[in-house]
Amino acid sequence: MIGSVLGVGGRAERWLLKLIDVSDVIFGIVSFSIIVNYKLEVGQYFGWIARYGLEVLGSGWLFRQAAYSAWMFLSDKGYVIILSIVTIVWYVRYRSAVKNEYNILLEIYLKAKIPMRVRDLEGANYIPLLSIGLALGFVLMGFVVDNIQAFCIVAICINVLDLRGNLLIIRNMSKFLSLDEYKPADGDPIAPYIYRRRVVADKYWVKRPQIERVGVLLICNCGAFLISGLSDSFGEATSEYLAVLMASISILGNEVLMANWRHIRDKEFAEIDREEEEFLERLKAATAESEA
Repeated sequence: MIGSVLGVGGRAERWLLKLIDVSDVIFGIVSFSIIVNYKLEVGQYFGWIARYGLEVLGSGWLFRQAAYSAWMFLSDKGYVIILSIVTIVWYVRYRSAVKNEYNILLEIYLKAKIPMRVRDLEGANYIPLLSIGLALGFVLMGFVVDNIQAFCIVAICINVLDLRGNLLIIRNMSKFLSLDEYKPADGDPIAPYIYRRRVVADKYWVKRPQIERVGVLLICNCGAFLISGLSDSFGEATSEYLAVLMASISILGNEVLMANWRHIRDKEFAEIDREEEEFLERLKAATAESEA
């Protein structure tokens, strides 16, 4: 999300994209290896397949042993599996949204009128801290998928960073889109399409209740944390699974909501792109005809 604080060009653009790429490397290498090798301990339950699988391929023993291993894996690692899936889905969708929304924001400016300097961004000093904080947050999730209380604490920290990031988006959009120097010139043939994209962007990032959405998710994760500590009332296993379900449903529900909002936004952007492309084709044909 930090990469989409504002669509910017030149040095600022390269700087923000580098932060995104570094975050990808940190999470991809560290967190996934932690989840698979140390938290889920996949090798402990299914490593025998690599050792004996080809030798007993097609035998009844293979299928019986595989079923037994799967049952033990699910029994022992139940909520760890759930939280691992939630962590991976949350990060993958978050990462995809960052890069997609970064490119979308670039399209609300003319190429010649893209904010170029990092220091011009509102909250420029916080951007690298937020980017690194979010990357480390998802890495920490890989460490704590077997501890629901710690998982909730990390999720709450990510929510707080997300809130700060959304506020920066709103502040920067309000700042740059109101400045005349970043507006298309009067008479520019594609200016109407730039302005229409700005309306769609404003509706998605500013008019949608983004802050409230993250706030509700934050409250739900706080609730899951509190429920996880009610072992005296529900029993340790029950309280843990209730907390896991609350946190998982909240996080995945948030992603479903965002997917719906993004679908509506992307559909509107696609319509503008189609109409602009048709206009440019007509303009090109008219220009060629006049020159002929």
